[in-house]
Amino acid sequence: MNKKKMILWLLPVIQLVITVVALTYLPKKIPIHFNFHGEIDRLGGKYELFILVMIPIIQSVLLQREIKKTCKYPTKDEEPLKRNNMLYWIGITVNAIFLSITCVLII
Repeated sequence: MNKKKMILWLLPVIQLVITVVALTYLPKKIPIHFNFHGEIDRLGGKYELFILVMIPIIQSVLLQREIKKTCKYPTKDEEPLKRNNMLYWIGITVNAIFLSITCVLII
């Protein structure tokens, strides 16, 4: 397994672990959405945090399927390799953003 693939999957796993551990300490209702001024717009149940965990997992699965499709038909051109690298980095970035959002909501 290459490093980019490992990071792509490691970030959602870290997010899942943080969420599961935090659930034991969180109250039943937590702030879910904030307005432009940083004020709480909406309260939600603590289990709504799993929505933020599922998005990166689904996104990682879809990216892996797309990358495998590209690797099935290799060419001598470097474009598929560049495309796959770009897909990995986009996935890693999105997963890191969701991990940050989860940490902010929990803290």
